[in-house]
Amino acid sequence: GATLVYEGPLDGTGATMEIVFTQGYTYGGGNLLISVYETETGSWKAATFSGTTVTGASVSNYSYSGFEDVTATYRDFLPKTTFTYTPAACHKPKHLAASGITANSATITWEAGGNETSWGVEYKKAADEEWISEGTVTEKTITLDALDNGVEYDVRVKGICDDGESLWVQISFATPLCDETDMGEVEYTLTNIFGGGWNGGKLQVCIAGTDIVVQELTMVDDPETLDDKEITGTFKLCYDIDYDLVWVGGSYDRECGFVLTSPDGEIIAENQGTTYYDLSNLFPGVLTTFQIHREARPRPTNVTASNITSNSATITWEAGGDETSWGVEYKKATDEEWTSEGTVTEKTITLDALDNGVEYDVRVKGIYADGESKWAQISFATPLCDETDMGEVEYTLTDTYGDGWNGGKLQVCIAGTGIMVQELTMVYVPNTHDDKEITGTFKLCYGIDYDLVWVEGKFDYECGFVLTSPDGEIIAEFHGNGSSGSPTPGVLTTFQIHMEACPRPTDVTASNISYNSATITWEAGGDETSWRVEYKKAVDEEWISAGTVTEKTITLNALNNGVEYDVRVRGICADGWSRWTRMSFSTLAYEETDMTLTPYDVYTPNNVQTDSAENYRKLFDKDRSTKWCVDNSTGSWETIWVDFKSDVPFTPTGYTMTTGNDTQYWSGRNPKKWKIYAKAKESDSWTTIVDVTDGATAGLGSDDTTDYSFTIDGVNTGYQYFRFEVSEVCGRGGWQNNHYVFQLAELALNGVQVDPVDTLPFVPTPSLMSYPIHWYQLKINDKYVYYSGNMVSLTSTESTDDTYLWCFVELAPDSIVIYNKSEKQYMSYGVDLTLSPTASAINFVEPENKTGFYIYYYDGSTKYYHLEQPGYDILGESSQVAMAQLFNVTEVLVEEDHGEIKEAMLIPITAYTPNNANGNENEDYRKLFDKDKTTKWCVDNSTGSWETIWADFKCNVPFTPTGYTMTTGADTPNWPGRNPKKWKIYAKATLSDEWTTIVDVADGEAAGLGLDGTTDYNFTIDGLSQKYRYFRFEVSEVCGKGGWQNDHYVFQLAELLMYGYTSNAAVTGDVNGDNDVNVMDITALIDIIMNDGDNPQADVNGDGQINVMDITALIDIIMNS
Repeated sequence: GATLVYEGPLDGTGATMEIVFTQGYTYGGGNLLISVYETETGSWKAATFSGTTVTGASVSNYSYSGFEDVTATYRDFLPKTTFTYTPAACHKPKHLAASGITANSATITWEAGGNETSWGVEYKKAADEEWISEGTVTEKTITLDALDNGVEYDVRVKGICDDGESLWVQISFATPLCDETDMGEVEYTLTNIFGGGWNGGKLQVCIAGTDIVVQELTMVDDPETLDDKEITGTFKLCYDIDYDLVWVGGSYDRECGFVLTSPDGEIIAENQGTTYYDLSNLFPGVLTTFQIHREARPRPTNVTASNITSNSATITWEAGGDETSWGVEYKKATDEEWTSEGTVTEKTITLDALDNGVEYDVRVKGIYADGESKWAQISFATPLCDETDMGEVEYTLTDTYGDGWNGGKLQVCIAGTGIMVQELTMVYVPNTHDDKEITGTFKLCYGIDYDLVWVEGKFDYECGFVLTSPDGEIIAEFHGNGSSGSPTPGVLTTFQIHMEACPRPTDVTASNISYNSATITWEAGGDETSWRVEYKKAVDEEWISAGTVTEKTITLNALNNGVEYDVRVRGICADGWSRWTRMSFSTLAYEETDMTLTPYDVYTPNNVQTDSAENYRKLFDKDRSTKWCVDNSTGSWETIWVDFKSDVPFTPTGYTMTTGNDTQYWSGRNPKKWKIYAKAKESDSWTTIVDVTDGATAGLGSDDTTDYSFTIDGVNTGYQYFRFEVSEVCGRGGWQNNHYVFQLAELALNGVQVDPVDTLPFVPTPSLMSYPIHWYQLKINDKYVYYSGNMVSLTSTESTDDTYLWCFVELAPDSIVIYNKSEKQYMSYGVDLTLSPTASAINFVEPENKTGFYIYYYDGSTKYYHLEQPGYDILGESSQVAMAQLFNVTEVLVEEDHGEIKEAMLIPITAYTPNNANGNENEDYRKLFDKDKTTKWCVDNSTGSWETIWADFKCNVPFTPTGYTMTTGADTPNWPGRNPKKWKIYAKATLSDEWTTIVDVADGEAAGLGLDGTTDYNFTIDGLSQKYRYFRFEVSEVCGKGGWQNDHYVFQLAELLMYGYTSNAAVTGDVNGDNDVNVMDITALIDIIMNDGDNPQADVNGDGQINVMDITALIDIIMNS
């Protein structure tokens, strides 16, 4: 009933603190309650409260938390109060605690409250008055080790400082009667002749001579049954302590019976219940005073059952004493007779002749030199079957109204027993009616009879369900129509589930999840050796094929950030496909952050800067002590701008301008009118995202070196390129205030990263190089696809002209690969006939994803081009050509010979240059591999000596190098010193291998590297037979100085190409011709045998015949390769 009139801190800056209340409070003669709580313990030693009240109410009660350093005197209180306090001389300790408490010891710990250097410690029994001193300690811990058992203690600690002592800090704790090692188990059996519980009767075990209850036993009536006539159990007491066994009377005490047995086997108390009134001998009060004693021969401890299968279990235990052998017996819980396993000398035994789905009891006793211990017993149950003998039942539950099943349930029970192993229902979700369908799976045992039972609820006609066995068979199905017809209560059907003919994959898992990719792994469900993988956004309907793979892993790339995806995998067996195994994961979501910005272009009138140390790059150097300053040096202002880009595309949400360090003095230099433009790609047009006409009104102040932040609203597009434009400054800002000057210290943009803009490669993906590549001329409706200019059209004229459209496919098993533009990756689509080098037609199965196919065409030499927007929508839904169109394709080029020397597809990885030096940001190491002779890798050491540089790169597939080409930079005739003089090329097959030198040139000019600009110079690599995939190009010396003043060393090259071959000759056992002998060749060999095909490589054992003996020989090659 108290009224809170003030709550807040005490002001510690002065000697007094005055509080004036906003209104007076009238107390009707009652008392005023004052509470003081300190948030900083030990801060104040005394406080005085004074004031006046309307009614003259007195202060008669004072409450405080027990550890506070506060004393107080009180006078009249309201409406004005003054607090007077004195700082404490020595702060008291904090966090006082007791731990490690045993029957006769406890460890006390605390933390220093301030600058105290030692502490005083005292303790006493809670019932005593006198404290016992432990003296002064210098550590923040002490162990009290002369305590009595079963006693409550108080302990207090005070801090001792140079200038005095703190107040005491106090806690309490209690010692137990005994330690855990000094306790034994009392066994009890409680009975009731009638079976309705003890009707309020109780047995209580108390510490002798006290009312302290340490254990209470009773029997409670179970309304569902009247057969609860006996219960058993154990509880622990201390050895050699006197206890009272007390009976608390209830109704019908004559019916109650009990037996309590000490650990040593002695009967503590016993009573036999009776139905006769005159034979009851239970009277309220102490029945007996007793102690328990240790077993003369302690029984085994920690008896445990583990590794439980459907027919076995491992039993382990610990020795109770010094016994060296043990007797073990077990039985079914429902049996009377025990089965002996004899005597064992190890503390473990495996029971391996058990029945499935049965509860068992097992007991172990110790065998001592002078006798045997009592039994130690546990129970466990075997499962109906092992995990490997279980299959997943799929279910779909529906409700036509969307409010759950209203009590209706499906129960799966072991047939004829009523033992439920699974229950399914739909529960209403408040405030929604859209929970109309749920799906899931549960596991059952193969070959076991189950009952499917319907438990009736309300509105059962709204309920629907479908249960499907692992082999695809429907177990049960019902579809409620929402108005009539209901499942019949009781057993709907008795069924078994059966194993899939082609078991589905297991343990499908997503890992290495990033913003745009994830690695999917799984385990084989059976003996399948390849798998089909599909995925989709969780909100989409259509699945996207990721292709067929022979490894139990695949990486999904080009995903969207912050999106939930579904993935499904199914196995490909010799006799068909498995069912799908499905899982879901979510990619990481980008969060709002400051972006890394890099300037790359600028415009100022006459390229003016105040000085070179204040150029436009300073606007983005994250150094607030520098600035971009532009002095127009005229009486009027001309627009300036700077272009910059972010390292990743993002949606801008705001920006920050940092003023210069002398803005207050030169306030006219602040921008007044500015714009920020943005575009996604460098080739796009600018879009205005910020347009400020008055900076001061928008919030740009004139304080020195100060951040001013602004929001960018309404932008939902990801951008990567930006322009900051200043069309007017606030005023004149030259030294004589006679011309216009601009300055800003920093410009920062923040936003949320978006997924990269779709940038398509000009060459096939690396995976396409791992199989033979076929080129086909594309025909639709018997007409050739012709490409001219920017248009695609059809013609009846057959030609091998390079302007005709060509399509490449990957001859992977049972699939064809085409780039799918909408999903930004190559997709694999099944075909309904086997591909071979002589195939003249490919019949597409209708793909799940119906839009966005992407076609390459071939120029007849080495380049691959793509059609950005074909004029004829070849596979689109709106096309004149149906999706199931038969694509007649004529092979024009023969299969590429893997022994042919050809250019390698090189991919840059990383590089090293001193101080990460490059001529400029557009001339980094990646330009060496971009197939553009107009760009170059240029490194300016900016010193009078040269330091070795290198670039690491890889090929999409391993190959044997036979040569390489260096292309000089365009300005090499002007800067001949920039040519490399000494270089090496290293190689290795895998990332973990050591580098092997395959090229070592000591004098480039002597080796044939000339000085003409943009010119290819070819070199051979001799004597190699091993395949490599990873390479390093190292330049340890250039030809001379090549800086602008010829005063330091510079390196440049436009392009580096490498050539080689992936195989010299056919490999024995390489049936599918992919230059590797693996399990895919087994599939190809079986296909040849089944279709009476002919292939020299299929005769693996060399006996002139192609049959199953070749499969055995091929497996032997694979296993021993």
